Amino acid sequence: MAEDFGAPVRRSYLSWFFAALGWKYTLLLPLVGMLAFAVVLVLVLRGKGPAMVGALLFVVPLPIFVGLMGVVDGLMSMFQVLAMADISPKPSVVADGVSMSLVTAWVGMLLAVPSYLVAVGGLIVHAFQGALAPGDRTFQPPQAGPVPPPKPLAVARRLS
Repeated sequence: MAEDFGAPVRRSYLSWFFAALGWKYTLLLPLVGMLAFAVVLVLVLRGKGPAMVGALLFVVPLPIFVGLMGVVDGLMSMFQVLAMADISPKPSVVADGVSMSLVTAWVGMLLAVPSYLVAVGGLIVHAFQGALAPGDRTFQPPQAGPVPPPKPLAVARRLS
């Protein structure tokens, strides 16, 4: 068992990257990233009303959540291997396992950036379109009217 935690194997960054992601997250993360981007694009182009913001808040972070699920999955796998070992591992082996598990969160964050940028740009465009006067293409700031006085509070009468 002493050779289980020997010297780390030298390999290319690309092979390490795909080994860190595993086949599940190599397929799942790009798929969720493309799905989130497509849904955000449809929401920005077709969406109207207050539900659009809620839908964007739900869809944009999906790749990040899948990446965090991959971190938990990777850390659990690493700790199971460490728990079954008869010898204590070197710190470099533990660091390699932690770094491999953090790759999924990093990829999830990278894949969420295009969806985030489209969502922010779409919300800005929608905000400016709502501030345009009908038939006029120049920006008109919203007009604030007089503030109505506050209504008096209803006081509960004491039953006697």
